[in-house]
Amino acid sequence: MSDIEKHLMIFLTQDANSPYFQLMENIVSHIEHGLETDSSLDVVAKVVLKAVTSENPNLRYLAGKDIETVMEAKRNMSDEEFHKMMKQRWRV
Repeated sequence: MSDIEKHLMIFLTQDANSPYFQLMENIVSHIEHGLETDSSLDVVAKVVLKAVTSENPNLRYLAGKDIETVMEAKRNMSDEEFHKMMKQRWRV
């Protein structure tokens, strides 16, 4: 279990009656799945290196196909459609 997962699990186990408990469980599940399938640390590190060494840095950088797919969807949807998609993705 990664440090992120450990910290999230500690947070989650604090109050099972919290109205945010289910949301946090969904987020942890999504993060766990993402750690298995999303961009490798190598891909992220290369993007960070590019950002910090660029003479004309961008405000945002995309690191991996996972976020590129999300941002492509955002560009092609209305705000309402995008928010609905993200709510379904996070199961809220």
